[in-house]
Amino acid sequence: MANPLRVLVVDDDPGMREGMAMSLKRAGFVTEQARSGEDALRLTRPGAFDAVVTDLRMTGMDGLQLTARLKALETSLPVLLVTAFGSLDTAREAMRLGAFDYLSKPFSPDELVQAVRKAISSDERLKAEAPGDHARILTGNARGTGCNDRQGDGQRTDRHRCTAGDRLPQCHLFDRFYGR
Repeated sequence: MANPLRVLVVDDDPGMREGMAMSLKRAGFVTEQARSGEDALRLTRPGAFDAVVTDLRMTGMDGLQLTARLKALETSLPVLLVTAFGSLDTAREAMRLGAFDYLSKPFSPDELVQAVRKAISSDERLKAEAPGDHARILTGNARGTGCNDRQGDGQRTDRHRCTAGDRLPQCHLFDRFYGR
């Protein structure tokens, strides 16, 4: 039997944190909860979790700072940010720091579960690829300069829409905010 997938849920609002954890437990995930970014870092070690869901705005360390620290510990760990205060600039910063997805509150339990499943399956797909393929998958092109659907300045082009095989895992953030 396969090990159950483990998700760390981080939010300083106990009701939101417990609600997200309960939704994920009902979907078959094993969850742990942290009430702050600092608590999350104390619980995290490489391989401890298959994904992290964190609120953006928290007392002390915010979700962006936590994302950066988690990615420094384990670059392949999918981190999903949730917030009621989303903006395009914040989404860009989240993507730059390596967040897999950015969910705007309110969201349904099903949306959360699907986002976590997508993040974990993307991570498993990347781990299953041959080591030489990682640069192509993660950077979108052989030069390692970013997605094939971006100009050198990071702006999207109208040539084509990114696909799972030729894009950064986070390109869908741009798709969502630019309505593509």
